[in-house]
Amino acid sequence: MRPGHSYTEAHQAEAETVKRSYIKRKGQRMFKGPEYEDPEYLKKIEALPCTIATLGVRATGGGCKGDVVAHHVRTKGAGGRDRGGTIPLCFLHHSEWHDKGRTSFQMKYALDAPKEATLLEERLAA
Repeated sequence: MRPGHSYTEAHQAEAETVKRSYIKRKGQRMFKGPEYEDPEYLKKIEALPCTIATLGVRATGGGCKGDVVAHHVRTKGAGGRDRGGTIPLCFLHHSEWHDKGRTSFQMKYALDAPKEATLLEERLAA
């Protein structure tokens, strides 16, 4: 038990870890179903240009490289959804997101990824 944590907090954290590992072992995902998964929507996102390329003068440090992928702004494991929760990123920028982290990446490109994902959902629904 870590200093400053009660037995109950430690027990709850351990129980959650066991629960998540059981779900992974069984091959189940915590967040699944039509409200979270939409393969057709992902195909539409991947057909768009990289979000960073569309930023114009704010994008610095080189162009896009590689295929465009649908990047989940909030991870699937944390309840991220396909529809309204993804933005298109080329391989280079997708890798950079994961290397730098969400906050640093968004600050570098002056990007509000959740807002961009919502705008894309509205645009593709029209």
